[in-house]
Amino acid sequence: MSRKKLLFVFNPNSGRAVTKSHLFEIVDILSTSYDVTVYPTKGRLDAYEKLRLDGGDYHTVVISGGDGTLSEAVRGIVSLPEASRPPIGYIPTGTTNDFASALGISSDIRRAAEDILTGRELACDIGRFGETTFNYIAAFGAFTDVAYDTPQQYKNLLGHTAYILEGISRLSAIKPIRMSVTCPDIKIEEEYIYGMITNSTSVGGMQLAGEGVSLSDGYFELLLVRMPRSMTDLSSILHGIASRDFSGELFCRARCESVSFVADSPVKWTLDGEYGGSHEWVTVTCMKQAVRFITGAENEVYK
Repeated sequence: MSRKKLLFVFNPNSGRAVTKSHLFEIVDILSTSYDVTVYPTKGRLDAYEKLRLDGGDYHTVVISGGDGTLSEAVRGIVSLPEASRPPIGYIPTGTTNDFASALGISSDIRRAAEDILTGRELACDIGRFGETTFNYIAAFGAFTDVAYDTPQQYKNLLGHTAYILEGISRLSAIKPIRMSVTCPDIKIEEEYIYGMITNSTSVGGMQLAGEGVSLSDGYFELLLVRMPRSMTDLSSILHGIASRDFSGELFCRARCESVSFVADSPVKWTLDGEYGGSHEWVTVTCMKQAVRFITGAENEVYK
């Protein structure tokens, strides 16, 4: 009787290239239950192309890398017919690993690999952003370009500190963005310095208020930050972010299945920490329970 096939896709340059040094250990663990095929990515969109073409041939797919690598992989899986989409195991080795944190996946490589063999499947919502997808966040405005503009060698050397240093260097460049935002609960047009639609309790390594947040309920969380008009306004914004209290008048929050953004000129977006293009208008929708992820059964995401 033939064993089930598993495709192990890893980014050899992610997070100080730690997967390469643990490659034998990971494959040794996974091969106790599967016939394992190993595929190192060779560049941007390689994970997407590999899974778009071959993902349906495997019982399980395991991804090792950062949020960007996982986002590419999920985009490839989502392109398959729903009945052909294999569950995804994730071994996070990136700089912040926000989505892994939201899923409760261990940051320990060995533990994450073992959980793929014994864990449970979670059907997770995925975001549709125009013609592409994202796993946990689409954002525009202040500092959203830091993640994809920070050189990889700085990320590998300094970790999350590299993002902070790059962000500080851009404080003086923050500019308001006039945006019309429409979803079932709101329809407003104002100037914002930041906006995001997310399916996570952690963004950029910062924990967000997670009460009522579900990864599989068909809804995303929308957060908009209005343009501060005084130092008092700016102080209120910084205090709200630090305390995870977004109830002030400078913040706008909503839960939505779909939301449309229209701007006066093209606005740069980031999707899961990667450049998502410049758009004058875009509609974001929630694809309910579009992909199955594997994680440990005791993790809080199930509770």
